[in-house]
Amino acid sequence: MNSKTLWNDNWYFAKTALGVNWEDRQIWEAKMQPVDLPHDWLIYDTKNLYEDSIGWYRKNFAYAPDKTGNDDRVILRFEGVYMDSSIYVNGEHLGDWKYGYSTFDWDITDALHEGENEIVLRVVFQAPNSRWYSGAGIYRNVWMIRLPETHIPLDGIYTSSVETNKGYDLTIDTELEWGTDSGNYELEYCLRDTDNSKSPIETETSELFRVKQPLACGQNKISMTIPVDNPRKWDITDPYLYDLQVCLWREQETNSRELCQQEHFRIGFRTIQFDPDRGFLLNGRKIRLNGTCDHHDLGALGAAFHKEAMRRKFKLMRSMGVNALRTSHNMPAVEVMELADEMCFLCENGAVLYGPGTEEGAPLLSKTLLPRQEALALSRAIMDIPGCDVIIEGQNLNYLCGCGPELVHEMVVNHGNLVTMVDRPEDVPEEIVKIAAYCPNGMDGPAALLAPRWGEPFHMAVAGLVWLDFSIATKGTGLAEMCGALGVSPEETAAFGDNWNDQAMLDMAGRCYLMEQADGALRRTLADSRAAAVREAPRSCRDVCDELEAILSCAQ
Repeated sequence: MNSKTLWNDNWYFAKTALGVNWEDRQIWEAKMQPVDLPHDWLIYDTKNLYEDSIGWYRKNFAYAPDKTGNDDRVILRFEGVYMDSSIYVNGEHLGDWKYGYSTFDWDITDALHEGENEIVLRVVFQAPNSRWYSGAGIYRNVWMIRLPETHIPLDGIYTSSVETNKGYDLTIDTELEWGTDSGNYELEYCLRDTDNSKSPIETETSELFRVKQPLACGQNKISMTIPVDNPRKWDITDPYLYDLQVCLWREQETNSRELCQQEHFRIGFRTIQFDPDRGFLLNGRKIRLNGTCDHHDLGALGAAFHKEAMRRKFKLMRSMGVNALRTSHNMPAVEVMELADEMCFLCENGAVLYGPGTEEGAPLLSKTLLPRQEALALSRAIMDIPGCDVIIEGQNLNYLCGCGPELVHEMVVNHGNLVTMVDRPEDVPEEIVKIAAYCPNGMDGPAALLAPRWGEPFHMAVAGLVWLDFSIATKGTGLAEMCGALGVSPEETAAFGDNWNDQAMLDMAGRCYLMEQADGALRRTLADSRAAAVREAPRSCRDVCDELEAILSCAQ
């Protein structure tokens, strides 16, 4: 049978300067110290958070092949390594991974031998590479996974549901990878109740269904649709989840069955709808989305992910009235989505706001458009500035015009955006939501050229060291809308920010916090504007969670 083992223990770590390679083993080997994963090596020197460096991770382990052939493939899953990594197994370089936010897998089977084995991961961090704190190292979980020769591949099970008159039709798509074995196999699906109020015996036996599906040899995908009558729905006030179990069985010559693989998922049933008159509907009930953005770092832990720390952050956000989360700006840890399911969050991602659902089927909740002709004219003006490139953002893609490979790398590798090239701004086929100017040689000159014509109508704002953003909405107008929706005044709010695109929001909030790394000029500007409005000066902030806890403790 398959196995999945958390592989965070018994690692060693060393940090070296750039340019140290595998062949320089005596350098990094001499610095090795025990380390627990997840791990962020940048957080240990808070005065040098963007130090160019290389991290070396090593783990030794014993391996014994399964003599029965039930565990033929050994796979290492890294849920997050920042940034560019190379893997070595027993001295053999298996490959590289060049993106720091996504999960990736290495099949290490052929590089293993019986007995003692060694894994080494070389991780390169070189700034600048992001507009926010990224961390460096193996900052999420590592898993060792063993799969049989014929198996369901990792992430090879997909579920979706459609409401019917009696309940829901649950569709389960299952991928299969076949080995040389031509035996008879069968898939079995079981959906169980997970109500904590029930006894273990009741829970174990409370099956909504159990369905078996024989497989034809070589069949690489099975789609099964199963009716589920009147399930308990997932809701903001009742985040109820069921346990879906998918089993792969092999028939034995003795008329018995051998369990080859077993996978578990927690799934829920809910109906979402967006109505132009009533707004966002969850299970037919209007829900006002009170949202926030969240980066992947966790205060003093840096980028190192720990589920309980994230749970604490979620509880703080829930106490603020938050029920929707934008995971800005990259793929979150798997546990973030699991916690959101458990703690009644609706998660959205991207510049355009979507409701929960699949990438193809999620409903559009809102979209603020730029006037097309003016947006095209602004794009051409940015392209006319030497050394500047333009990014035209639509609902589905980011469009690049005549830019070089540096910007493509920045957008795809560093930011994880979906991009496409167009010959001219007029060729953008969809509605435009934002224009960004990429100014790698500095923003002062481009800002001076663009501000007189475009700064006011399009709310020009500094959004990073090399970025100017142009949009209709501001964070200030967003805060005003949230206050109206919640029935509170701006004086009752607190806002946190670190750059000029936060200025309108920070000016409006009753209490404003500037992160320690914020521009000194922004701090002075806010101090003057808030003094004129008879509001307290901006406060300094090192950790948002700590400040929120202090605010909440005073309110109790």
